[in-house]
Amino acid sequence: MGILPAYPARLILHIPDNENYTGVRSEFIMGIENKLDEDAVFEIEMPEMDGIRFEQRRYKIELKGGERSTFQILYTLDKYFYYSVHIPVTAYLKSGGIIRFNKKMNTIFRGRDGIIWGEGENSCEIYNGPYGAWLDKQSNWLLLGRLYGGYSSSTSWLFPKLGKPFSSELSKKKPDSIQCYSEGDTAVLKAVYNLEYFKGLQLASICEVCSNGIIQHYYEVKNIGNNETAEDVWLCDTFRHDLDKGVIPYEGKFIEIDDTAGGALNYWNSEKITENWLFSYGEKLPRGISWDKEEKIKFDNWCMFFEYNLGKLPPGACVKTKPVTIALGVFNDWHDFREFALKKTIDVKPVLTNHISVSVNDGNPFAGSSFKVNVKDYKNSCMSGEIVVRSGCKLFRDQVRKLEPASAGDGRKLDFDISINMGGNVDVDADVDAGVNTDAGIGAGIDVNDCAKGNSNVDFNNSTESGANVDADAGANTSSSSGISLSSNSGTSLSTSNCASVNPDIIQVDFDTDVFVFNKKIAVFFKSHGDVQTEKTTEDSCNVLTAHNGLLSIKASPDFSHSLYSLKYKDNEWFDSSFPVPGIKA
Repeated sequence: MGILPAYPARLILHIPDNENYTGVRSEFIMGIENKLDEDAVFEIEMPEMDGIRFEQRRYKIELKGGERSTFQILYTLDKYFYYSVHIPVTAYLKSGGIIRFNKKMNTIFRGRDGIIWGEGENSCEIYNGPYGAWLDKQSNWLLLGRLYGGYSSSTSWLFPKLGKPFSSELSKKKPDSIQCYSEGDTAVLKAVYNLEYFKGLQLASICEVCSNGIIQHYYEVKNIGNNETAEDVWLCDTFRHDLDKGVIPYEGKFIEIDDTAGGALNYWNSEKITENWLFSYGEKLPRGISWDKEEKIKFDNWCMFFEYNLGKLPPGACVKTKPVTIALGVFNDWHDFREFALKKTIDVKPVLTNHISVSVNDGNPFAGSSFKVNVKDYKNSCMSGEIVVRSGCKLFRDQVRKLEPASAGDGRKLDFDISINMGGNVDVDADVDAGVNTDAGIGAGIDVNDCAKGNSNVDFNNSTESGANVDADAGANTSSSSGISLSSNSGTSLSTSNCASVNPDIIQVDFDTDVFVFNKKIAVFFKSHGDVQTEKTTEDSCNVLTAHNGLLSIKASPDFSHSLYSLKYKDNEWFDSSFPVPGIKA
């Protein structure tokens, strides 16, 4: 036990977090607080040090008891370096007493090049040009950052845990030693811990910062005792990576996480991550994280982790984990980072899938008399609200589905089966009010007079991937390992005109939930029942092949190009071609 001494004054250096400049007259701010109960004059002297020149070294500040103030210090920087000094301070009390003390101050002056580091009482920091790592010695939290990108917990490491069971010993234990050094153009920060809960084991946390913005982090575990460990040694490598505005490889797709989803980890099942990388655009700094393909990442409520079985360690054995790689502001596009993580060139760039995916007719825009509208929520969804499926041409009634929080917590899938009868008489079920939405979710508002050439029957069904059905009127949900599905059969049919045989339709899916509002529109072109006619002609001395079905026509000429040069819809040309003379146009 002892008494922690209290300084007569509290001093704080305020230096801009962004770039410093050499050879330029600059300034920083010194904050001071009188911790005494009486008035005093504080005399502060800035020590001389190689690398910095002060225009004025001595300052006198008069403060009342408990008062705070700031003053400006002008300087010229000669080089980038870690500024660590004991600043002598003399307090002249109003009562006549004099108190002299030294205050340890640490800060760093950094730019866009060079490797610098320094260690203070509660932290250690290392930089390689604009990139750096900062270790909190109290919590062993390791933050990563870049000039003008700042430091945050968006991508950072928490204290490591040894087990099993996993211990939180290092959540409060300071490193026994810290080593900072350079290996070529790489800056290295190594924090070493001698463990109490696992006697004879020594753990080292190693962070390597490259000048190109690539940062690698890994651990070394060494048996410094005289005996082999009695059990296998496990290491839990825990870190944070915010998925906000990100892209993740999920269920074989590439899911875009936009503002409607956010970066919360509890939306996602780590077992469904299909490649060894994650990418986030963030607010200011794009960040990518990748790992060895043999490792499986796991998600907790707000962090990610790997679990390594290091086996039994004989005396003197040292085991190193495979590094986790971070790219800070290196890749502006997720495709490029994916190639970096997979270590191969990818010729075909895959497309993004929204976290809520909507497809009509399995993505084929040309539909027949029946097709499906598929709604897939990839997230572990907990939202409630409703989904409405509409026809722009009013070929079927609005379909409304109530959403309940997904009890299975493993995504949600809804399938709408739609059948349209392309022929017959106009016939509207007499029990259906064309202006009222029924409790079964069948929307009205369909003007039969809009379509007068046939009739269409609409049948909506829902099913889960496992084939389970649910009675929506009963308000029940059925869940399975593949997700949650709802089913609603209205028992009503609607016959309308066959405008689908002439016009395309716009299928609109509206989401109105307690979390976000979202809508998707997809065009559908209905196949004609007419025969396709083909013919060979000569136009402008070129052989021309033509195919048409009364609505669409296409033309190609082997004498002109190896591809189509004409596409007409309802006699309106959609291609801008230079036919018959080859040119720069398609």
